[in-house]
Amino acid sequence: MLQEFAANHDSGEFEGKIRSYLSQVLMYEDPVRQEAARKTVPVEELEEKALISLAKDGNFKPTKAEQDHAFLLQLLFWFKESFSWVHAPPCDGCGNDTILQGMGGALPTETQYGTTQVELYRCKACASITRFPRYNDPLKLLETRKGRCGEWANCFTLYCRAFGYQSRLVSLFLNPDSVSNMLSFFKKYQMQ
Repeated sequence: MLQEFAANHDSGEFEGKIRSYLSQVLMYEDPVRQEAARKTVPVEELEEKALISLAKDGNFKPTKAEQDHAFLLQLLFWFKESFSWVHAPPCDGCGNDTILQGMGGALPTETQYGTTQVELYRCKACASITRFPRYNDPLKLLETRKGRCGEWANCFTLYCRAFGYQSRLVSLFLNPDSVSNMLSFFKKYQMQ
């Protein structure tokens, strides 16, 4: 896979992507970002749901590893409900459907959160243009709570690290991003 990518791209572009992903990973270890992530999660509710799910399976005295695994699953369920998938954003002006018109440059307020791409959508009703910045800073994604594969994986990786789960952002360069968590209970990485 690496050879396939390298053969089709110049080494400067490849090195730039590697540096970008390294910067991304370092954001997940930032204590400020981790604390911000923890503050958005209903921890007690998820812990209770985790214990209930274990009890429903007949496990009334779970180990720490089993509790951690059950909590991670509840965190994932909560995240899937609280993070919106955006195919095409609604019009900022009237809320109606939009259609992709092309790409635009990022504004300074967008680049401060790692945006390099901004999609432009035209409203089908009022013809207004709605911007959809593709944020790369998981701190901003905690606020917007919307995006696609990259934003989803980026934000969920921060949540996983904020709660102490060994995680890695998997980027295949040619395919959508995903998140993989090391579950000591299973002694292997699980893809999310």
